[in-house]
Amino acid sequence: QLHFESTALHGLFCLQPALGVSVLRTGLGWTERQCETEPWRALALDCVLDTLVHCSTRGLPWACLPLVASLTLALLHDTTQLSQKEVLRSLEERVHGCLGSGRPARVVLHFFSSTYVPHFRLWRAALLRGTFTASVASRPPPLNLEVEVPLPMPPLQHGMEEGAAERRRREAERLEEAEVRVRTDARVRQEELRGEGRDQLEKVLAGLSVQEGETVDAETLALVLREAISVQILTACEVALSEIRATFLLMEARLDTLASSPTP
Repeated sequence: QLHFESTALHGLFCLQPALGVSVLRTGLGWTERQCETEPWRALALDCVLDTLVHCSTRGLPWACLPLVASLTLALLHDTTQLSQKEVLRSLEERVHGCLGSGRPARVVLHFFSSTYVPHFRLWRAALLRGTFTASVASRPPPLNLEVEVPLPMPPLQHGMEEGAAERRRREAERLEEAEVRVRTDARVRQEELRGEGRDQLEKVLAGLSVQEGETVDAETLALVLREAISVQILTACEVALSEIRATFLLMEARLDTLASSPTP
């Protein structure tokens, strides 16, 4: 059962990220147009997707998905200014309250402590440009979120429309160039990782090369197979982490674009 749930998560959020984003967007009650015109919504989706990609590669059960999504969104919009240590302690209490102290809880806490919490204030700073609240109940229901659309920008003064449109065009071009560069670098790195994994696997399997008529004892066979499986799992995790790092870089590029835009 655990293997099936893990595979389902991996297939949805790792192998089909576009579908995963669509599912999350629908669960939040957002439209595709809103995410295109309000960058903070796209950032929120990226943050949640990163969390789920990481956890799914480590066997997170399907039933944990709503909790992980709710915790991520709650972190993004936490306004209590707690220290990182206090945030982690609060997260640990909530996760253990929902999942107990078994492996699923450890998987969730490992991600937040090692990857997400050190960065979440950066993403939250951008997202606070929009009005967004999330339920922080001790046992949050699936994606129990309340969304308020930010107030529209006031109309531009006469004569400023062309200049503003030109700035937006340049910003969009810079962002597109950055995204192409990051995605290209990520694909190159992932191919390198896969190649390194294949090389390591060949070295491991070379230990099974025997002459015709020879046999391999069960202990040696089991050892080689365990090592081969370990190499393949490690390669898959490294590729997934490379994708997460690329998404973080894309989010930073979007933050730079937001910072250079006039605040409504």
